[in-house]
Amino acid sequence: MSASTTIWGRFGWLVASLVLLAAGLSCSAWADPIGPNAERRQIALNISRLLRTQHLTRHPLDDEIAKRGVRTYLKMLDPAKVYFYQSDIDAFFQQEDQVDDATRDGNIRFGYDVFRVFLDRVDERVAMVDELLAMKHDFTIDEDMVTDPDVAQYAGTKTEAFEKWRKRIKYDLLKLKFEKVEGAEAIEKLSRRYHSFVKRMHQTDGSIPTMVDQED
Repeated sequence: MSASTTIWGRFGWLVASLVLLAAGLSCSAWADPIGPNAERRQIALNISRLLRTQHLTRHPLDDEIAKRGVRTYLKMLDPAKVYFYQSDIDAFFQQEDQVDDATRDGNIRFGYDVFRVFLDRVDERVAMVDELLAMKHDFTIDEDMVTDPDVAQYAGTKTEAFEKWRKRIKYDLLKLKFEKVEGAEAIEKLSRRYHSFVKRMHQTDGSIPTMVDQED
């Protein structure tokens, strides 16, 4: 068994499909309205070929792989389901059956399009964060917040998204309160955290970002 076969067998189908979807994620790519360049398209073609020739199962890039890759990619971008709207997800799912065909042709625009929407949503949410940090929060009210990503639902409207983030920011402030960080110091800390996250997302170097990046 060759070294390349061992590597592909270890990482499996999902990693391969994620690489195909995200092959073009780079700072210069997002600044370029044209989209993925020839080098990134060639990467997609090469990995598509490796799936057929080097993976243990010799399983080609098909609808099954594409669907798993799309869903895992979305989960990695927004694991807590606090950025995308349900309408965004529905639109992505409508295209998932086409991803395998497009990738085999070297077309990885889908990954770019998803990430552009993600950046738009991140910008929207940090604007909400700024508004929420300027508000007073009542910590005497008994409220629930869904933290299990398998149970959580994407917001359907801007109002629902704002409510999700109101509870999230309130929870963040409460955690800091337990750490004896309150008032202006807590607000500044959270503002810096979320604005730093936005900045990193707009300067991504090709890695797939996650919500973990937001933690100090």
